Amino acid sequence: MRGSWRIVGLWVLLIVLFVAFYQIMGHEQFSSAAATPNEKPWSTILITWAPLFAFFIFFAFLYSRARRHQTLTIEGTRLLGSGRFSQALERFTRVLETARHTGAPLHNIGLTQLALWRLTEARNTFAKVQATPVSLKGLLAGTEPVHALLAALVGEVGLAKAWLAVPSSANAKGVAALTKAAVACREGDFAGALTWLNKPEVKHLGSFMNGVAQALTTLATYRVTGVRAPVDRVLLYGEASADGLKAVWPELTDAVERSPSR
Repeated sequence: MRGSWRIVGLWVLLIVLFVAFYQIMGHEQFSSAAATPNEKPWSTILITWAPLFAFFIFFAFLYSRARRHQTLTIEGTRLLGSGRFSQALERFTRVLETARHTGAPLHNIGLTQLALWRLTEARNTFAKVQATPVSLKGLLAGTEPVHALLAALVGEVGLAKAWLAVPSSANAKGVAALTKAAVACREGDFAGALTWLNKPEVKHLGSFMNGVAQALTTLATYRVTGVRAPVDRVLLYGEASADGLKAVWPELTDAVERSPSR
């Protein structure tokens, strides 16, 4: 809200300056006639320097806002990686207050809501990301596997496969493999799920994603071998309870509850 008022105020200032320049230009001939040969009329000086001053104010505002967004985003990303999801969500939400028309803050919020197992909210947020104009989506290439993972977790296997079919970046290989494991579990192909879960890129996933990988591993391992693999419940649920996962995938929640703790 404060950012919106700043923008309105800036535009008002620019309009006022434009009107003032227009009025000054209309009376310039009178000022010039009254000036001495060696004296520049004050209106000429004002017209020369005021636009530059206005541009400087506008540029300083944009630069300050960009730096603030960058700082909040870095802080939010660090907090997300360390499992402090609520604090990360607060940082990303503050970015969104003055960057409502870009997809990157929305994606970060959706990812954090997913980590908090607020799945309905995450789905709604990701829908807003898709509604963002393509030219304003920002650096979102490679985020499709996250959307696919959410779809797989809530049981929308067809949608998850559709998202996985979208070309993605190499940096998202781990999440893509994790999602393929979730899809395989949903379809009852537990041996195939273990193949995906044993990929090095899945093993290197951190934080919440690693917890999901452990949960899928204990489910698939039990269904294939009868052995229950350990699960780090703190890593999986973080600041949330098991209710969010249980509401959409009771079998997976039960597998986690019956597994030994890591």
